[in-house]
Amino acid sequence: MNKICHLTTVHPRNDIRVFYKECMSLANFGYDINLVVADGKGDEFIGGVKVYDIGKQQGRLKRFFLSSLGCYKKALELNASIYHFHDPELLFVGLALKLKGFNVVFDSHELTGRQIKRKYYIPKLLRNITSSVFESIELGISKRLDAIVVPQEAEMVSYFEQSNTKVQVLSNYVSLSEYKNFESKRGLSNRRSIKLLYSGTISNDRGLSNMLDIIEYLDERFQLILVGSFASKIEQEQAKKHLGWQKVDYRGLLERCELSGVYQEADLGLILFNPVGQYKVSTSPLKLFEYLLYGMPVITPNYGSWPDFQIKHKVTFGEDVSNFTALGELIYNLVESDEKYCSISQDGRDVVQRLYNWGNESLKLNRLYEQILGEHNE
Repeated sequence: MNKICHLTTVHPRNDIRVFYKECMSLANFGYDINLVVADGKGDEFIGGVKVYDIGKQQGRLKRFFLSSLGCYKKALELNASIYHFHDPELLFVGLALKLKGFNVVFDSHELTGRQIKRKYYIPKLLRNITSSVFESIELGISKRLDAIVVPQEAEMVSYFEQSNTKVQVLSNYVSLSEYKNFESKRGLSNRRSIKLLYSGTISNDRGLSNMLDIIEYLDERFQLILVGSFASKIEQEQAKKHLGWQKVDYRGLLERCELSGVYQEADLGLILFNPVGQYKVSTSPLKLFEYLLYGMPVITPNYGSWPDFQIKHKVTFGEDVSNFTALGELIYNLVESDEKYCSISQDGRDVVQRLYNWGNESLKLNRLYEQILGEHNE
């Protein structure tokens, strides 16, 4: 049995992509799966995955240096056939493991260089140069690795193919086994309360101000449920001063089992990312497919490849994310006809079950591993 070791010092041990999708899928394929984390919650064995905790460090610098060193030492101790790391902070760990002769895969969840330009804690004058230096390091190390895994094709494949010819897209589709016992959505025209939902990291880049403007514009039937943590305390305090906050139901960070209940409760999903950083090019966030699977029509941007999805499936709808009037009227239009709403709800669920589920992506990951192990054994 081939031993596989996934590494992260940033993501929680129960991260949806890292643990529930990749690690558990690989365990089901028969691999000996090990996950190294740095959350201070101790070791455990769950879902066929051995979780090793190297302890939690406070602060970015300590996490970068001390957690990375601890992660490297634990990785060597495990002596795996493939090391698969998920954080840009671990690029040098990945390089060190590769120089030791191991097979190494980098799973880049985002275009970090582009995101650096939006980091509030980096002085504005240093953001562009920091981004350029990081991308040079990232591409230089990626060139030496066995494969790169990315969650979307748009821009990420072309970026990493500058340095590595083996770039595998594993889209953030839903794992259908997680979702059961759906209730069909009912019409909204006579409802006294209509609930809009956003789940995920909450920030202005991710559309916080857009959502607050919309909920302020809509009539008193409408409520905005926010689930997740704020990217910064400043943005949270600013949001509370917005007039739209009076119609916000902020649930905070929820466990997966609790989130399922909120998805059942909500009527419309919101993804109103601003065209900044990596969001200029449409991503395919997991929340899109979760919203649809739970029968929610989804309001999305009208830039990048979002309109292509809207035209193809007719279950998502878009306007300029900053035009709260147009978005508000779009929402009114969606909820005024019960027949139309229920039809879109069912169509969205069908589309995800047929086309956008994790089962096919897990097969791609397994094939990638088989290819890497086959080349190593030649």
